Amino acid sequence: MNERIELINCAGYLRDKVDMDDQGVGGLVTHSGSLRWNIRGFSRLVEDKYWSETFTVNGCKWRILIYPKGNKVHGHLSLYLEVAEPERLPVGWRIEAKVCLAIINQYVPSLSAIRVTPFHVFLAEEKDWGLKAFKSLDEVTDCSRGLLVNDTITVEAKVDIYKVHLPRVARHFTETSKFDSYFTQLGQFVKLASDPVLNVEQSSRKQSANLTLEGPSKEEVKKAKQSLRECLQGAFKIDIKSKLYAALSTLSRAEENLSSEQKMLIRSVFVDFDNFIGGFITFENDRSKLELHKLRTEQLLSDLKQKNETHAWYKESLENLTGEEEELEMRLEELRSKRTKLISDWGALMSESEEVKSSYVAEQKKIIEVEEQMKKSEEGRARSDTTWARLKDLLS
Repeated sequence: MNERIELINCAGYLRDKVDMDDQGVGGLVTHSGSLRWNIRGFSRLVEDKYWSETFTVNGCKWRILIYPKGNKVHGHLSLYLEVAEPERLPVGWRIEAKVCLAIINQYVPSLSAIRVTPFHVFLAEEKDWGLKAFKSLDEVTDCSRGLLVNDTITVEAKVDIYKVHLPRVARHFTETSKFDSYFTQLGQFVKLASDPVLNVEQSSRKQSANLTLEGPSKEEVKKAKQSLRECLQGAFKIDIKSKLYAALSTLSRAEENLSSEQKMLIRSVFVDFDNFIGGFITFENDRSKLELHKLRTEQLLSDLKQKNETHAWYKESLENLTGEEEELEMRLEELRSKRTKLISDWGALMSESEEVKSSYVAEQKKIIEVEEQMKKSEEGRARSDTTWARLKDLLS
């Protein structure tokens, strides 16, 4: 059962035979994509539904959904194309597309079972398209028909995108969502890191000895015991190394007033003094490193807090810029409207000017014509004036 489903991305029958025009009922196709899915062991499928791997078209992920025994419909195979991960898309998203689904006939591809919708709107509440009764199971499982060969069925989907609509505010959300997601997690990390989760308690083992000595003088033994007590009063410090060595050296030579266990312990410590002290020195070095790392951690945590605060400032600044951008675009739209009106008025002015110019030229022509007429009328008037003068002379 682990190998019953095989996913294959390839150029398929739909792309070759069921071409979707660049110009569809939804307008101009901007992006296209397809997926062919070979499903092996079809007769052994036990789940109600299965999904193909995703394929991406114009930044949106798609996948094929199949119900081998039907989606609430008896005796049919149900097949759909759906938007994968719709929750990652901004609120109010909308995709207009043309979709084609097919069960490929593996003997005669031209006899494949194909269903097409020339226009469908994918929304958050309607993220898929397909048919419950895509094909009768009797036809699908009839091996002579070529849809099921060697217990393998091949389905294919093709989508042509007309338009993808993302709300304006959401566009900025998608641009910066990775920042928000990261810094939200960073804020949680900083909060947890700010709480003490490790409390290391150090304890030192104090050793005391009540030794009666013999070998070294009593005064030497007395001083050695006192010196050892002083060394053992507190935690080990590197500056007591010489004092401790001298005390152990004296006491290790004492033969009396010590139990066998005491003698053995003191002498074993003295003989292995370098390793004994080395443990303390290593611990002190490690503690110094720990303090250094703690200090560095505090500095880094402070830096993280500052960066998280800077993230909040970035986010607020981007929101402010978004608001300013929207105001500017509104202003730009207003200016474009004014520009369009100005150009329109300018064109009207040009037309009116042309009319006035034509009228002016016509009047100029009339002036010339009238002037020509006046020349002729002046000759007539001159004759009339001459006659008028003769009449006056005759009657005077």
